[in-house]
Amino acid sequence: MKSWTTKELAYVRKNALLAETNEVINSEQLAKKLGRTVSAVMKKVSQMRKDGQLPPIKREMAFESNGRPWTTTEEKRLIAMHKQGASYVEIGETLGRSKGSCSNKVSKLQAAGKIKKKRVEQWTNEQVQVLLDNVTFDPNGYVSNYMELSRVTGKQYAQVVHKVNNLRKEGKIGTRPIEGTTSIKAKESMQKFNDARFAQYERKEDVKLERPMQEKRVNVGSLSIESKEERVIHTVVAFAGVETHTYFSSDGTKIAEIQKEPTPVPASVSHTKNN
Repeated sequence: MKSWTTKELAYVRKNALLAETNEVINSEQLAKKLGRTVSAVMKKVSQMRKDGQLPPIKREMAFESNGRPWTTTEEKRLIAMHKQGASYVEIGETLGRSKGSCSNKVSKLQAAGKIKKKRVEQWTNEQVQVLLDNVTFDPNGYVSNYMELSRVTGKQYAQVVHKVNNLRKEGKIGTRPIEGTTSIKAKESMQKFNDARFAQYERKEDVKLERPMQEKRVNVGSLSIESKEERVIHTVVAFAGVETHTYFSSDGTKIAEIQKEPTPVPASVSHTKNN
């Protein structure tokens, strides 16, 4: 076996490409340049880690499938939403991650003791019967009283939704949603939300603005830049410690959405009043 020279070791230290976990990802190129086998290079790299010549592997820094590692802030949001009974889909939409990514992260946090595993409570025959006796549907076939079912069965909202789906599969609930329709209650809730959101910005088609909107256009060769002054509606929705700031145009068109945590007020800061 050919011994490694000081020059070869220096070359590896200088040219080894490290992934986010500190794993060497260009072993083949190093082997070709040094005239050695890939296995020989990988073995030497492992030895160099033990000797402190290369950084140790940190698998906890591995990227998720969507290309970014989990931050401490994201973990806190996930834990908070999970405790409140949010689904993986809802958590994923809030954090900009996939359902599978959130599910896997919860499993890892449970293994680390950061999230307590939920005890699976079986439905009793009496609870199932209470659900079947009290469930109601809207004209499109969607359940219209999940909150009431949660109250009378003593189960969480998400548990009731899951049980209804299972009872449909078992044929114990024959009423099914009409394909191509949506829940009437959900549509009404969304309409109420939109009405409340835009209530203070009631459109008045026949009333002229006191001051005309400012509009500018600049043309430089093939480049055209247009800017105009418009009214913007700013809404803030706070959930699980996260504020979602959404901006709409005056006609209700969504312009942008930004998520951020509320800025805490330092305990040491005191307010004084000048006389």
